[in-house]
This record gives sequence, structure tokens and C-alpha cells, in this order.
Amino acid sequence: MDQAQQIKKRLAELQNRGTFGGYTVYTDFLGLEEQSLLAEMTGPRSVPAYGGFDGAERVMAAFGPAPEPADYPITCLHIVPKQEKFAEELTHRDYLGTLMGLGLERRVLGDILPCGKGAYLFCTAGMAEYIETQLHRVRHTEVTCTRADSLPPHLLPQPEDREVIVPSLRLDVLVGAVYNLSRSSADKFFLQQKVFVNGRCIENRAHTVQPGDKISVRGYGRFTAGASLRRTKKDRLVVPVEVY
Repeated sequence: MDQAQQIKKRLAELQNRGTFGGYTVYTDFLGLEEQSLLAEMTGPRSVPAYGGFDGAERVMAAFGPAPEPADYPITCLHIVPKQEKFAEELTHRDYLGTLMGLGLERRVLGDILPCGKGAYLFCTAGMAEYIETQLHRVRHTEVTCTRADSLPPHLLPQPEDREVIVPSLRLDVLVGAVYNLSRSSADKFFLQQKVFVNGRCIENRAHTVQPGDKISVRGYGRFTAGASLRRTKKDRLVVPVEVY
């Protein structure tokens, strides 16, 4: 059994428990690939998911009675340097590497958002105390870790409203237009399975994008496609997009 099959098996077990147990069952944090496998399992039926804030990339899915956001077993932690003036400029990779070095698995960690000399981390509620007591240093910077009620508003994803002009609503065309990529450069992302539409990995570069589709490109970001409102004099489509 390969890794994808193992993930699907585990998700199916949780789905059965939530469906027939009469109570809500939560997954661990799911990355884009795991969200794609979940979408394959459930088809058009939407499964509630949340990552600690609206717009999170890594989310927990919920099976059974639909929960409120506050019901998800997610804790937000604020990591700050003990002495800010001596602190390094730390990256997402620095924080993730340190946390993995503590023996944590990626599945218990949600999004990590660097902020100034510190960062906000979302994790499973069951691992919060361990991280609080064990995380003392990131690279050469001594840090403290405390619980936060929520993410500061200025860190919430704010979309940039843009318009792109494209000959068609092919997925590769839109990805290239939004991120200013050549067709060949955009094609590489499909070959590497790095393009997701509404949580599902799409390898067909000719896939037609629908209004409201949420498109993620690993390594670049994500955007939401709007409905084309008009055409140019050269009969090209003007498509509004919200880019995160």
C-alpha cells in the first residue's frame, strides 16, 4: 500500500467514525496533497475544514456534525525572541526545521506565519503544551512561546484585486497570466503536480477554470478566479482574480 492509499484509508476510517458515531471527528492538519486526496474521496460533497483562521493553507477536516471554528482542536502559539535586538531574521523554514527537530510530525503543525522577529504557529491542541515547554531556540535565537487568542488582523490573508487578459479559461493560461510565467514554465508545475483547484490536484493543463475556483500553485501562492465580465477589442477575456 503506497502513501496515498494509506492516507485515503485513514481518512475513510475517520469519515466512517464521524458519519456513524454521531459526533464530530477531526483529521490532523492536511496539506494540499492530502486535501486533494480527500476531495477525490468525497467528490462534489464539501467537507468542513479549518486551519485556525480564514484562508489557512493547512487545515483540519471535520466528519460528522459540522463544527464551529472555535470547536476545532487547534491552538495558536506566538513565538518571540527573548532579546529582540539580538534576534536573527528567521524564515518559515527555520521555524519548521526546529519544530521537526523536536520530534514533531508535520501533521500536528498547521500554518507558520513569520511576523517581524517572531512568528505565529498553529498546531493541534494536544501538542501545544509540549511546544511551549520544549521550544527554546530557533537557529541561534533564544525564544519564548506563549498561547495567543487569535492571529493579529494585519496577518490575515488580504487578497489583491487584479485583472488578467487571457485568450481562454484554460488553467495553464490563467496560472501563467497571474504569475507572469511562460507556457513552458507553467507546464512544469503540472508535471510536478503542484497545481490545485478547490483542493484537488489537477494535472490536466487544459482544465477549464470556473468562476469562484480557488487555485493554489505550490511555491507561488493562490488566487480565486472571478467571472469574465468583458472582452478586449482583440476578443481576449478580461478575468478578475483575487491573488493572495
